[in-house]
Amino acid sequence: MLKLILSLTLIWTLSSTAEALQCWQGEGYDTKRSSLFPCDSTELCATVAARGTVSGYYQEPTFRSCVPSFIFKEGKHTFSLSFGYVTMAASVHVCNTDGCNSEGIPFPDEGKQPAVFHL
Repeated sequence: MLKLILSLTLIWTLSSTAEALQCWQGEGYDTKRSSLFPCDSTELCATVAARGTVSGYYQEPTFRSCVPSFIFKEGKHTFSLSFGYVTMAASVHVCNTDGCNSEGIPFPDEGKQPAVFHL
């Protein structure tokens, strides 16, 4: 009887655990260049479209990844930063369903970012 109770408890525990959020991870505008990966239980999916200058070179990278939920909340965010030889503005879309960061997002309009960080 004890084995039956332990077995049922183990089966219930394994079946009741939530599956990890699956997010696209990779670089580039097209998700065909990315892969779905499980995130930690405290993470959300994000797409980042950034533009700026790093050491005199203009760049427009797009990234998809898991991000800690204490950094960004769900929704759309825009920010910019400037320090040393780096000036960057980014649009960030954060979501919490499997594969939700598959869509492309627009790059931020230069000069229209609400949060500015100067280091």
